[in-house]
Amino acid sequence: MSIVVDQDGVEDVVTRARLEVRTGAAWAAWEVATAAHADLAAPVAARQERGGVQGGLGERVLPVVWACVAPGERPGYPAVLETFLVRHEERLKRLFSQYGTGSAGAVDAEPGRCELYASPVSLMVLERLTGSGSRVRLAGHWKNEDLDQSWLKDAATAWDVTP
Repeated sequence: MSIVVDQDGVEDVVTRARLEVRTGAAWAAWEVATAAHADLAAPVAARQERGGVQGGLGERVLPVVWACVAPGERPGYPAVLETFLVRHEERLKRLFSQYGTGSAGAVDAEPGRCELYASPVSLMVLERLTGSGSRVRLAGHWKNEDLDQSWLKDAATAWDVTP
């Protein structure tokens, strides 16, 4: 794996992750999230991000999430994500019924506030929010990539953690 550095010579882990997300474990994790998202969001979702990560919210957020997964953990991350989805299935169902696309919470929210839940990458964000170390890395990368801060804050609040 090559090291990607920014103009100041500092390693840019998000850019490196962006190069990796369409292969191997990152792609397998995306497929796990996509399948689970279809099941969890289907009762309320009028639209879902399908057909891969390119062009949607996932294309912007997945590299940030992937940068928070340590290189040594990446090969096993799809299994970690599956375990998380099974362990938290009921909680995730409640979350999507409250905040998923088409839900009362999404309809009543300011425009864009619940947009993260329209994408399978939301499940990977929630998984990363469960660990304090990964939560701190996620918040830092999120801010550096200039993603909408309300998405992460709202997800953390709904998941009952501090970003």
